[in-house]
Amino acid sequence: MGLSPKALRIWLEENVEMREISSSNVVIEQGVRFPPLGELKGAFSYNKATGRRIKACVPMHTFGHPCRIDEIVAICNEYNIDVVEDAAESLGSYYKGQHTGTFGKFGTLSFNGNKTITTGGKDDEIAQFLPECSNFLITVGQISSSTIREKIFSKVIQAGGKLPVIISPLAHVSKYATIGEGSVIMHQVLINAGASIGACCIINSKALIEHEANIGDFCHISTASVINGQARVGDRCFIGSNTVVANNTNVIADTIIAAGSQVLKSIEIPGTYIGQPLRKIR
Repeated sequence: MGLSPKALRIWLEENVEMREISSSNVVIEQGVRFPPLGELKGAFSYNKATGRRIKACVPMHTFGHPCRIDEIVAICNEYNIDVVEDAAESLGSYYKGQHTGTFGKFGTLSFNGNKTITTGGKDDEIAQFLPECSNFLITVGQISSSTIREKIFSKVIQAGGKLPVIISPLAHVSKYATIGEGSVIMHQVLINAGASIGACCIINSKALIEHEANIGDFCHISTASVINGQARVGDRCFIGSNTVVANNTNVIADTIIAAGSQVLKSIEIPGTYIGQPLRKIR
Protein backbone atom coordinates (compact mmCIF):
# COMPACT_ATOMS: atom_id res chain seq x y z
CA MET A 1 0.00 0.00 0.00
CA GLY A 2 1.09 3.57 -0.64
CA LEU A 3 4.23 2.94 -2.66
CA SER A 4 6.43 -0.07 -3.30
CA PRO A 5 10.15 0.59 -2.71
CA LYS A 6 10.99 -2.06 -5.31
CA ALA A 7 8.72 -0.49 -7.94
CA LEU A 8 10.11 2.96 -7.10
CA ARG A 9 13.70 1.85 -7.64
CA ILE A 10 12.86 0.14 -10.95
CA TRP A 11 11.07 3.25 -12.22
CA LEU A 12 13.93 5.55 -11.22
CA GLU A 13 16.56 3.30 -12.82
CA GLU A 14 14.61 3.22 -16.09
CA ASN A 15 13.40 6.82 -16.30
CA VAL A 16 15.92 9.05 -14.52
CA GLU A 17 19.29 10.52 -15.35
CA MET A 18 21.48 12.36 -12.87
CA ARG A 19 22.77 15.81 -13.80
CA GLU A 20 25.16 18.15 -12.06
CA ILE A 21 23.62 21.55 -11.28
CA SER A 22 25.42 24.38 -13.06
CA SER A 23 24.64 27.96 -13.99
CA SER A 24 23.13 26.71 -17.25
CA ASN A 25 20.50 24.75 -15.30
CA VAL A 26 19.33 27.77 -13.31
CA VAL A 27 16.06 29.37 -14.34
CA ILE A 28 14.99 32.80 -13.11
CA GLU A 29 11.26 33.40 -13.43
CA GLN A 30 9.63 36.63 -12.24
CA GLY A 31 12.71 37.39 -10.21
CA VAL A 32 12.70 34.04 -8.37
CA ARG A 33 15.61 31.64 -8.83
CA PHE A 34 14.95 27.92 -9.48
CA PRO A 35 16.52 26.04 -7.88
CA PRO A 36 17.43 28.34 -4.95
CA LEU A 37 21.10 29.06 -4.32
CA GLY A 38 21.11 26.68 -1.35
CA GLU A 39 20.35 23.74 -3.65
CA LEU A 40 23.24 24.27 -6.06
CA LYS A 41 25.20 21.30 -4.74
CA GLY A 42 25.68 17.83 -6.21
CA ALA A 43 23.70 15.95 -8.82
CA PHE A 44 19.94 15.93 -9.18
CA SER A 45 17.38 13.66 -10.86
CA TYR A 46 15.86 14.54 -14.22
CA ASN A 47 13.15 12.75 -16.16
CA LYS A 48 14.69 11.38 -19.36
CA ALA A 49 11.50 11.90 -21.37
CA THR A 50 10.59 15.44 -20.28
CA GLY A 51 13.95 16.82 -19.19
CA ARG A 52 12.32 18.19 -16.04
CA ARG A 53 13.85 17.84 -12.61
CA ILE A 54 12.16 15.39 -10.21
CA LYS A 55 12.11 17.27 -6.91
CA ALA A 56 9.84 15.23 -4.66
CA CYS A 57 8.32 11.82 -4.04
CA VAL A 58 4.93 11.63 -2.26
CA PRO A 59 4.31 8.19 -0.68
CA MET A 60 0.93 7.65 0.97
CA HIS A 61 0.14 5.79 4.19
CA THR A 62 -3.22 4.28 3.19
CA PHE A 63 -6.05 3.59 5.68
CA GLY A 64 -3.63 3.94 8.60
CA HIS A 65 -1.22 1.32 7.24
CA PRO A 66 2.33 2.77 7.01
CA CYS A 67 4.22 2.08 3.81
CA ARG A 68 7.89 0.99 3.99
CA ILE A 69 8.83 4.61 4.39
CA ASP A 70 12.40 4.07 5.60
CA GLU A 71 13.26 2.16 2.41
CA ILE A 72 11.57 4.82 0.27
CA VAL A 73 13.51 7.62 1.97
CA ALA A 74 16.79 5.74 1.49
CA ILE A 75 16.14 5.27 -2.24
CA CYS A 76 15.13 8.90 -2.69
CA ASN A 77 18.27 10.06 -0.89
CA GLU A 78 20.35 8.21 -3.50
CA TYR A 79 18.63 10.26 -6.20
CA ASN A 80 18.56 13.55 -4.25
CA ILE A 81 14.75 13.58 -4.22
CA ASP A 82 12.88 15.03 -1.24
CA VAL A 83 10.19 12.88 0.39
CA VAL A 84 6.85 14.51 1.23
CA GLU A 85 4.72 12.08 3.25
CA ASP A 86 0.98 11.92 2.69
CA ALA A 87 0.02 10.96 6.24
CA ALA A 88 -3.55 12.25 5.89
CA GLU A 89 -5.00 8.82 6.69
CA SER A 90 -2.45 7.74 9.30
CA LEU A 91 -2.78 10.12 12.24
CA GLY A 92 -1.73 7.98 15.21
CA SER A 93 0.12 5.37 13.14
CA TYR A 94 3.74 4.46 13.91
CA TYR A 95 6.35 2.71 11.78
CA LYS A 96 9.26 1.14 13.65
CA GLY A 97 8.49 3.32 16.66
CA GLN A 98 8.29 6.62 14.73
CA HIS A 99 5.10 8.49 13.84
CA THR A 100 4.21 8.59 10.16
CA GLY A 101 4.66 12.00 8.59
CA THR A 102 8.03 12.58 10.30
CA PHE A 103 10.36 10.53 8.06
CA GLY A 104 10.55 12.82 5.01
CA LYS A 105 11.34 16.47 4.51
CA PHE A 106 7.86 17.15 5.79
CA GLY A 107 4.52 15.39 6.14
CA THR A 108 0.86 16.31 5.78
CA LEU A 109 -2.12 15.43 7.96
CA SER A 110 -5.82 15.97 7.33
CA PHE A 111 -8.92 16.46 9.45
CA ASN A 112 -11.34 16.06 6.55
CA GLY A 113 -14.60 14.19 7.14
CA ASN A 114 -13.24 10.86 5.89
CA LYS A 115 -10.00 10.87 7.93
CA THR A 116 -8.98 9.31 11.26
CA ILE A 117 -9.87 12.37 13.33
CA THR A 118 -12.34 14.76 11.76
CA THR A 119 -13.45 18.33 12.19
CA GLY A 120 -16.54 19.95 10.79
CA GLY A 121 -19.85 21.60 11.48
CA LYS A 122 -21.21 25.13 11.23
CA ASP A 123 -19.92 28.25 12.93
CA ASP A 124 -23.17 28.72 14.84
CA GLU A 125 -22.76 25.23 16.38
CA ILE A 126 -19.62 26.21 18.33
CA ALA A 127 -21.50 26.85 21.58
CA GLN A 128 -23.03 23.35 21.44
CA PHE A 129 -19.61 21.74 21.89
CA LEU A 130 -18.65 23.69 25.01
CA PRO A 131 -20.30 21.40 27.61
CA GLU A 132 -18.14 18.49 26.38
CA CYS A 133 -14.99 20.28 25.21
CA SER A 134 -13.90 23.87 25.66
CA ASN A 135 -10.79 23.67 23.46
CA PHE A 136 -10.92 24.48 19.74
CA LEU A 137 -8.35 24.23 16.94
CA ILE A 138 -8.62 26.35 13.78
CA THR A 139 -7.07 24.45 10.87
CA VAL A 140 -8.13 26.75 8.02
CA GLY A 141 -5.09 28.08 6.16
CA GLN A 142 -4.80 31.36 4.32
CA ILE A 143 -3.09 33.04 1.39
CA SER A 144 -5.00 36.02 0.08
CA SER A 145 -7.02 36.69 3.23
CA SER A 146 -7.24 35.69 6.87
CA THR A 147 -10.93 36.66 7.09
CA ILE A 148 -12.23 33.12 7.69
CA ARG A 149 -9.69 32.46 10.44
CA GLU A 150 -10.53 35.76 12.13
CA LYS A 151 -14.27 35.06 11.94
CA ILE A 152 -13.98 31.60 13.52
CA PHE A 153 -11.52 32.87 16.15
CA SER A 154 -13.94 35.63 17.15
CA LYS A 155 -16.91 33.24 17.38
CA VAL A 156 -14.97 30.80 19.60
CA ILE A 157 -13.91 33.58 21.98
CA GLN A 158 -17.41 35.07 22.11
CA ALA A 159 -18.85 31.63 22.93
CA GLY A 160 -16.40 31.22 25.81
CA GLY A 161 -14.20 28.64 24.12
CA LYS A 162 -10.44 28.31 24.41
CA LEU A 163 -7.84 28.22 21.66
CA PRO A 164 -4.72 26.48 23.01
CA VAL A 165 -1.31 26.88 21.41
CA ILE A 166 -0.36 23.76 19.42
CA ILE A 167 3.39 23.07 19.20
CA SER A 168 4.81 20.07 17.34
CA PRO A 169 7.11 17.90 19.47
CA LEU A 170 9.61 18.27 16.61
CA ALA A 171 9.66 22.07 16.91
CA HIS A 172 11.88 24.09 19.25
CA VAL A 173 10.40 27.17 20.91
CA SER A 174 12.57 29.13 23.32
CA LYS A 175 11.11 29.50 26.80
CA TYR A 176 11.80 33.21 26.36
CA ALA A 177 9.54 33.48 23.30
CA THR A 178 5.81 34.27 23.48
CA ILE A 179 3.10 32.54 21.45
CA GLY A 180 -0.43 33.96 21.14
CA GLU A 181 -3.53 31.83 21.72
CA GLY A 182 -4.67 29.60 18.92
CA SER A 183 -1.36 29.63 17.07
CA VAL A 184 -0.05 26.41 15.51
CA ILE A 185 3.70 25.71 15.41
CA MET A 186 4.54 22.93 12.94
CA HIS A 187 7.36 20.36 12.63
CA GLN A 188 11.00 21.53 12.89
CA VAL A 189 10.12 25.18 13.42
CA LEU A 190 12.71 27.14 15.41
CA ILE A 191 11.56 30.16 17.42
CA ASN A 192 14.38 31.91 19.24
CA ALA A 193 14.50 33.90 22.48
CA GLY A 194 12.62 37.17 22.58
CA ALA A 195 10.51 36.37 19.51
CA SER A 196 6.80 37.11 19.69
CA ILE A 197 4.06 35.30 17.73
CA GLY A 198 0.57 36.80 17.67
CA ALA A 199 -2.80 35.11 18.04
CA CYS A 200 -4.10 32.45 15.64
CA CYS A 201 -0.96 32.25 13.49
CA ILE A 202 0.33 29.34 11.44
CA ILE A 203 4.10 28.89 11.61
CA ASN A 204 4.72 26.16 9.06
CA SER A 205 7.36 23.43 8.91
CA LYS A 206 11.04 24.43 9.14
CA ALA A 207 10.33 28.16 9.47
CA LEU A 208 12.89 30.14 11.50
CA ILE A 209 11.78 33.05 13.69
CA GLU A 210 14.90 34.75 14.99
CA HIS A 211 15.63 36.67 18.20
CA GLU A 212 13.19 39.50 19.00
CA ALA A 213 11.29 39.14 15.73
CA ASN A 214 7.62 40.02 15.99
CA ILE A 215 4.79 38.31 14.08
CA GLY A 216 1.35 39.94 14.26
CA ASP A 217 -2.05 38.27 14.67
CA PHE A 218 -3.56 35.98 12.00
CA CYS A 219 -0.33 35.55 10.02
CA HIS A 220 0.71 32.52 7.97
CA ILE A 221 4.49 32.00 7.86
CA SER A 222 5.10 29.30 5.24
CA THR A 223 7.58 26.44 5.07
CA ALA A 224 11.30 27.21 5.48
CA SER A 225 10.75 30.98 5.70
CA VAL A 226 13.25 33.01 7.72
CA ILE A 227 12.17 36.02 9.76
CA ASN A 228 15.42 37.55 10.97
CA GLY A 229 16.17 39.33 14.24
CA GLN A 230 14.00 42.31 15.24
CA ALA A 231 11.99 42.13 12.02
CA ARG A 232 8.29 42.88 12.38
CA VAL A 233 5.51 41.29 10.35
CA GLY A 234 2.16 43.05 10.74
CA ASP A 235 -1.25 41.49 11.29
CA ARG A 236 -2.87 39.31 8.61
CA CYS A 237 0.27 38.80 6.51
CA PHE A 238 1.17 35.80 4.39
CA ILE A 239 4.87 35.00 3.97
CA GLY A 240 5.56 32.43 1.20
CA SER A 241 7.84 29.41 1.43
CA ASN A 242 11.62 30.04 1.49
CA THR A 243 11.15 33.80 1.82
CA VAL A 244 13.73 35.74 3.84
CA VAL A 245 12.82 38.87 5.80
CA ALA A 246 15.97 40.79 6.77
CA ASN A 247 16.86 42.13 10.23
CA ASN A 248 15.11 45.24 11.49
CA THR A 249 12.69 45.40 8.56
CA ASN A 250 8.95 45.97 8.88
CA VAL A 251 6.28 44.32 6.75
CA ILE A 252 3.06 46.32 7.02
CA ALA A 253 -0.21 44.56 7.83
CA ASP A 254 -2.27 42.88 5.06
CA THR A 255 0.74 42.06 2.89
CA ILE A 256 1.41 38.94 0.82
CA ILE A 257 5.00 37.95 0.03
CA ALA A 258 5.40 35.31 -2.69
CA ALA A 259 7.54 32.21 -2.23
CA GLY A 260 11.30 32.57 -2.63
CA SER A 261 11.34 36.33 -2.16
CA GLN A 262 13.78 38.49 -0.21
CA VAL A 263 12.59 41.40 1.91
CA LEU A 264 15.63 43.61 2.41
CA LYS A 265 13.81 46.91 3.06
CA SER A 266 10.68 47.73 5.03
CA ILE A 267 7.35 47.44 3.21
CA GLU A 268 5.13 50.42 3.96
CA ILE A 269 2.29 49.87 1.45
CA PRO A 270 0.05 46.76 1.72
CA GLY A 271 -0.10 44.56 -1.37
CA THR A 272 1.39 41.51 -3.03
CA TYR A 273 5.15 41.39 -3.52
CA ILE A 274 7.48 38.96 -5.27
CA GLY A 275 11.09 38.36 -6.22
CA GLN A 276 14.76 39.14 -5.68
CA PRO A 277 14.86 42.13 -5.72
CA LEU A 278 11.39 42.51 -4.29
CA ARG A 279 8.73 44.31 -6.33
CA LYS A 280 5.03 45.02 -5.88
CA ILE A 281 2.75 43.31 -8.40
CA ARG A 282 -0.65 44.31 -7.03
